[in-house]
Amino acid sequence: MILGLDISTTCIGYCVYDEKNILDKNAIKLEGEFYNRVDVALKEIDRIVDGWKIKKVHIEDFLMKFAIGKSSAFSINKLIAFNSILSYHLYKKNLIIKRYNVLTARKVLFGQAKNKFYKNSKEFVLEMLRKKLGQEYIDTLPLNTRGNIAVESYDINDAVVMALQK
Repeated sequence: MILGLDISTTCIGYCVYDEKNILDKNAIKLEGEFYNRVDVALKEIDRIVDGWKIKKVHIEDFLMKFAIGKSSAFSINKLIAFNSILSYHLYKKNLIIKRYNVLTARKVLFGQAKNKFYKNSKEFVLEMLRKKLGQEYIDTLPLNTRGNIAVESYDINDAVVMALQK
């Protein structure tokens, strides 16, 4: 059983995959101060790992460069610390952990990492998952109050990309 994770300090997308089917996918929303977020994340991840008897964890590797206008040294350091705490916790549970660069993972799964015809990478991943898994996959993603795909769905999609890696 594989757990795919897209870890951030505000929302963790996750996907449980048995190497044939997606069995569960969702997002863990996090709020409050840093250590409260760590506590909530660890409890939820333990619930998933223990409940599904996870053996492997595929994690989207954290950023290693600045995204102009989107990241600061402080936010990248916070993300690395958060990701490292959760990764160490999973390691201590004797799970097999693999990290994947997001662009490499997309290229392996879809044959390309991005496409200039999509307004952003999140829309590209959504469309590629629709093509790979079918409309029924898209229909099960969380919706916002307006009936559109909720923001956390994009974190779930990235976790699905991680789970489907070999």
